[in-house]
Amino acid sequence: MQVHLMHYLISYNEIITTVTKALFALGAPPGSDSENAKNIAWLETQQFDGISILADEIKSIERSGGWAKPVLTRCANELMLTSKIPSSLIIAQTALDFAETGKIVNIKFCSAPLIIFAEATRRSTNANFFRLYWTIDGLPVEGICANKFATINPLSKSTQMPGEIIVKPQAGGRLENILSDNNVFQRSLNEGIQVGEKPWKLITQMAKR
Repeated sequence: MQVHLMHYLISYNEIITTVTKALFALGAPPGSDSENAKNIAWLETQQFDGISILADEIKSIERSGGWAKPVLTRCANELMLTSKIPSSLIIAQTALDFAETGKIVNIKFCSAPLIIFAEATRRSTNANFFRLYWTIDGLPVEGICANKFATINPLSKSTQMPGEIIVKPQAGGRLENILSDNNVFQRSLNEGIQVGEKPWKLITQMAKR
């Protein structure tokens, strides 16, 4: 029996507005709601299905009964982040705040590494860029973010899976193989973005709260 998946066509700005409201309703820390909304929208423009990732995060937080502040452990030039509720939504901004000061950040369990990756890409500049490392099914994955562009090697749908992630800040550099593309982003703005029906309904219902 063939299953036909329904999709909605929505605008980039609608994603940001609706996701911000949903995260606010979920009790996200101030500021992280709008910043993570931008991360989810960025993932959608790069065809990483950020809406489905967010829907899974929302389900996990609701099952856990709420948010928990991450535990920060500092040692020399490294910061370790752990949390009872290992949601990338609450860790992303803290992780990149420290990475921008030149510290290596180790997130022991990261529920959605791609949210951290999106945050790092949006913060990257010509002068500073970030390398991210995580392991999926025993295989190492490397993500590089520079000047608002990014690349992942190897590129695979499995990069959506949870795992330990390390963020390393570095001096400016160039990307040889660019994943993010301004043309793709512009097309998303002009033509809209297709999102799955079920995860989008969950998010819009949360936003209506």
